[in-house]
Amino acid sequence: MLLGLSVMISETWYKTDLKDMLTEFTKVISALLKMQLQMDDKRKIEASAGSLQDIFEMYLITKNPELLTHLLFTANDLVHQSFSLLLLTVPTFGIVGSIELSILQEIYISGKKNGQKQENHTGYRGQTHWPSIKISTCSS
Repeated sequence: MLLGLSVMISETWYKTDLKDMLTEFTKVISALLKMQLQMDDKRKIEASAGSLQDIFEMYLITKNPELLTHLLFTANDLVHQSFSLLLLTVPTFGIVGSIELSILQEIYISGKKNGQKQENHTGYRGQTHWPSIKISTCSS
């Protein structure tokens, strides 16, 4: 009887130990997979950022305004993608954000050269200052 109790205790200890070991193994594998997926996403974002830089350099040489819209959408998408992995892609986020600002500047400059009136974000055409807002107070 004592031998049977010893076997039961031994089997219970072994099963518990194996279960804990498998749980830890699963956690480690999950963390490794997550890290690998993030590194893959980082490489894709960096490759796309390199492509964006190449196309922007092409624009700067050719000054083809048809490239600006594509560049702007691509840069905006990459800013959001790199923000999702910010700790891994801080340099890429900074570079792509700078390129996006340069693209916006080029759009503004090319619009001014073509004589187009620019709209500020308030929607007033050609207005160079913020509209004044008067706040009336009611006193009782």
